[in-house]
Amino acid sequence: MPEVVVAVAPRHRSNDCGVWAIHTLTGIPYADVAAAAQKVDKYGGERGLFLTQIVRICELLGFKVRRRRRVDLEDDTGILSMWFNKNEGHVAVLREGEVIDADGTSWKAEDFIAAKRVRVSSILLLEPN
Repeated sequence: MPEVVVAVAPRHRSNDCGVWAIHTLTGIPYADVAAAAQKVDKYGGERGLFLTQIVRICELLGFKVRRRRRVDLEDDTGILSMWFNKNEGHVAVLREGEVIDADGTSWKAEDFIAAKRVRVSSILLLEPN
């Protein structure tokens, strides 16, 4: 039987892509990430999060975070930041050429960008402290 490389569950709530991405990338239970989100956002991420808040949540959970504007879609693994339009941001997990989105779907990175018509902004790279 083949090994499961990544088990992906779709997001728990609408607009919680930031909490979901941290949970999915790190493997930390969703409830623990949501509790950390509550410390930096009074809505706990339910109404979306700014990238600075996502960084702070990751730091609270014990990760060093580096934001990089140049994204290598084939080799990078992290939280991919993107824009649907000027006012609607989104994050998903990028894992070596694959975008895993909050709806539980997995795409080749180029296909995701083209199909969703997003503009990639940056990537958050996480390292354990």
